[in-house]
Amino acid sequence: MQYSTTCNNCGRIYVVDGNPGQTIHAICPFCGAKANVVTPPERPVKRKSDKPMYLKVTIWFLIAVTVLFIVMTILYLVFSGMSK
Repeated sequence: MQYSTTCNNCGRIYVVDGNPGQTIHAICPFCGAKANVVTPPERPVKRKSDKPMYLKVTIWFLIAVTVLFIVMTILYLVFSGMSK
């Protein structure tokens, strides 16, 4: 990949070739000053979620409430049957 950098000596911008996360020993083509250019690390590609976060939270909340309702219904039936 190509990265543009600014020379600390003359202030002009030039391009260096390198890989992400690499330190490149560069020489300014304009004034000849030496520089160590550290390229940024490669960022992982963020995938956009199919559904927004609030929708996921709402779905999980409804699932939890449904499970809780089913458990409470079963317990009510069990204990009401035991009391008779």
